Amino acid sequence: MSSGAQAVVVNCGAACGANDETRRASRSTAAHSTGHDYVIANGKFALAADPDNPALKARMAEAEKAKAEERFLIPSTIGEEKATNPFLRAGEPALARSVKMEGAGPVAVFQALREWKNRF
Repeated sequence: MSSGAQAVVVNCGAACGANDETRRASRSTAAHSTGHDYVIANGKFALAADPDNPALKARMAEAEKAKAEERFLIPSTIGEEKATNPFLRAGEPALARSVKMEGAGPVAVFQALREWKNRF
């Protein structure tokens, strides 16, 4: 899968109408390529939103290592994104807590995450 601004590694651009069921149904092994490598910058927000996510912590350590070795960390896989991208994890209680919306649905949490990211 190749994407522009809509699905960026460990991030999400402007919401474009793909619903949660569509995102969940994406094959976890499918490659996900973007035109930009913003993994470190996006990962800082992801860690602020989801600080206890072990997969995200490991991914960011890998990203820092890649940066030190002057290489990119893309492409990614849909599975990696589902495990580490807060926008694809908006249904998880930890993300709802991070935006102080415990009990809210994933769409509301996604919207709150996007607004937070806009100001981050």
